[in-house]
Amino acid sequence: MPAGTGPDAPWKAWTVLTTLDELKGFEEPSGPRRAYGVDHGEFRGRRSWLEWRRDEQSLAGGDAAVVVVGAGQGALTVAARLKQLGVDTLVVERNPRVGDNWRNRYRSLVLHDPVWYDHLPYLSFPVNWPVFSPKDKLADWFESYASAMELNVWTGTEVFGGTTTMAPSTGWCGCGSPTGRSGR
Repeated sequence: MPAGTGPDAPWKAWTVLTTLDELKGFEEPSGPRRAYGVDHGEFRGRRSWLEWRRDEQSLAGGDAAVVVVGAGQGALTVAARLKQLGVDTLVVERNPRVGDNWRNRYRSLVLHDPVWYDHLPYLSFPVNWPVFSPKDKLADWFESYASAMELNVWTGTEVFGGTTTMAPSTGWCGCGSPTGRSGR
């Protein structure tokens, strides 16, 4: 926009950035609100973390409230944020592993943006990470991130149909894999 009113007035430009730190009433369980972790001791019916995690990942407790198609950077970001808000989320990826959408590209590919623009929520890239990340390094990071953030990702699974509505619990998503795992 012009800095003055005359025809020869110099131009000035501003960049405006808006960020959302938290949603009041939907605070994330971090810092002093973080989960306590495991139950100490042995008692009847106690499940290990691994048993609990396998049940969560297989959706043993019911259908996911949100299905995210594809396990790319944006999908992992959305899934991590929703998980922290307590929303049951399933990420469906047709490739055999998280990150294969990067691994399967041309050999010399590197991330085109500098690393400081591409952090994922909750786990930033290590401080010694290269400025421009090679594709396979980035793919391995995405796979590690999904595991560390305990995201529910079904790999080798494709979406074959679905509907959506604005009414709660009325949408439908069909997915399946060659191993026979399916979801609704």
